[in-house]
Amino acid sequence: MGKLDLCQLPNPPLPWWETVLYIGTWIASAIYMTYSAFKISQEYVEHKDVSYGLDDGWSFLGRQKDVTDSEWTFWRDSFYGTYGIWLCGQILLGQLLQMPSLYPKRKYIFVVYSVLCFLSLVGFGQFLLIIIEMAIIFAIIRFTASSALTWTVSLTFLLSLNVRTLHSLLMDVGLLVRQPFYVYLFQEFTLAMTVMRLVSFGLFNCEYRRRIAKAEAPSEPTKKTDVPETDRTPENGSAERTDGDEWQNVTEDMTKDMVHASMRVKGEQKPAEWDWQRSAFSCSTAEQVIDLCCYVFYTPLIAAGPLMNYDVFYKQFHSRLEKWSLARLGPIVLNIFRWTAWSFVMEVLLHYLYSGPMIYKPSLLSGLPLWGITGVGYVHAMCFVLKYMIIWGLCSTIAKFDRIYPSDVPSCGSHVYLYSEMWKNFDRGLYAFMKRHIYVVLGGSRHGLFRRVISILACFGFIYVWHGLHHYILIWCFFNCCTIMLEMTADIIKSSSHFKDFEAKYFSPAMVRRLHSIVIVPVLSVSSFSIVTFFSGLKSGRVFVSRLVFEGFPISTILQCIVMYVFIQTGKEVENYQARRQHSKVD
Repeated sequence: MGKLDLCQLPNPPLPWWETVLYIGTWIASAIYMTYSAFKISQEYVEHKDVSYGLDDGWSFLGRQKDVTDSEWTFWRDSFYGTYGIWLCGQILLGQLLQMPSLYPKRKYIFVVYSVLCFLSLVGFGQFLLIIIEMAIIFAIIRFTASSALTWTVSLTFLLSLNVRTLHSLLMDVGLLVRQPFYVYLFQEFTLAMTVMRLVSFGLFNCEYRRRIAKAEAPSEPTKKTDVPETDRTPENGSAERTDGDEWQNVTEDMTKDMVHASMRVKGEQKPAEWDWQRSAFSCSTAEQVIDLCCYVFYTPLIAAGPLMNYDVFYKQFHSRLEKWSLARLGPIVLNIFRWTAWSFVMEVLLHYLYSGPMIYKPSLLSGLPLWGITGVGYVHAMCFVLKYMIIWGLCSTIAKFDRIYPSDVPSCGSHVYLYSEMWKNFDRGLYAFMKRHIYVVLGGSRHGLFRRVISILACFGFIYVWHGLHHYILIWCFFNCCTIMLEMTADIIKSSSHFKDFEAKYFSPAMVRRLHSIVIVPVLSVSSFSIVTFFSGLKSGRVFVSRLVFEGFPISTILQCIVMYVFIQTGKEVENYQARRQHSKVD
């Protein structure tokens, strides 16, 4: 394989000077927005009568720091406190259980350890609530194998966390306890993540049982043989075979072959998928409960995530024992140092960029200059991405000691210009969950446009329920859905042969790229404002829209469109660079 052909690049190349212009302009814009946010932070801290969102920082820096992000504050303190101790214990225990004599008992010991960790961090009431949820899911699996009922019950669990009346009811019966705000966040997020894991387990199990029922359904009766019952031998089908276990295995293999044949005819799951489901769900209920507890309470991923579908976790957890090597240990150790260093960077940024106190105060936002309010939004978004990169990065790295490999950390958001790509590359675990259990199940892109639209609406409906039934979440989900629909419509138009012929006839490839980037600008604008609304709430979101779109029209609007166009072109160049890099690795 040689050099990557230009036609194989994701985007047509531009003249070198134009590429340099776009990249240089975007870097300069990002630097200036960050500087504007820093300058405004300096002015904010100089107002002695304003103290919202600031607290004493590191003494050697001699500055206050932004403490408005309660989620980051809690996780930082947890990683370096009680939760960090449990994680260190998880690493040591996991390595001890690598011993061949202990490895077969690993999941039982992990369950005990993980439950003790959960009880110390969350409490008995929440643990009992999860046990009740697990019992209900198992009852559904055993008696109905209904995916619809599994979803109904699981969504009810989620609503109990978000609807005030149901939440109060759980408190009244002692399943939820009033806690300090930081602990409350941990409990709510842990319970929400638990519900999603139960959904994944339940849906895979129901799917398995439905396939078994289809495979064992009565077919055409077989003809009776003329061999007398007493004269039959194992070779001609006798039930008197003495090796009962072997005969049971033969019968199971025959059933498996029947299911494989049925799946091949119907174009359903591959036999490899059946193999893991047969291993996971054909065992006793007690063993399934142990496997589920390993999945639900696994210490490194219990609350922060990232989320793993049950099939991925089960296959990795039950993989063969693997000896340590430098090639395996080196990246894990380096990543621990890497994410620890980034957490230090995050803390330093919070000492110099006070985006939180301003973005949550509409009265402060409304008085900021154009570049200042843009800088505050940009810095806040980048810190949000960095926060989850650190949290998920540390948790994933610790899980890798046990050969559990969650999804990758979020990609840097400074070059992602399509919101569909943002969904794929930010919370990859959540994306995989929705794709497997919602989008594909409802038809996705395989059964026409209408089914695809329904699948997208269902995904964002779930996001709305999972994140909490708030007005700003509803608006965020609505505009998310609209931008995804617009991108889908554009893809359909671009993929049509008539449109391709029109572009090829009248425009050069470089001009087509420029025109596509111009079309993306309004979609990116809508996406950006919806993200700001998600970060800051409805009031601050209105301030951003008012200041950047209406009050400064047309200057602010034109400037915003130019910056976004440059950002899109830079993102396209990053895509080309990543394609070349991937090609060179394969080569």
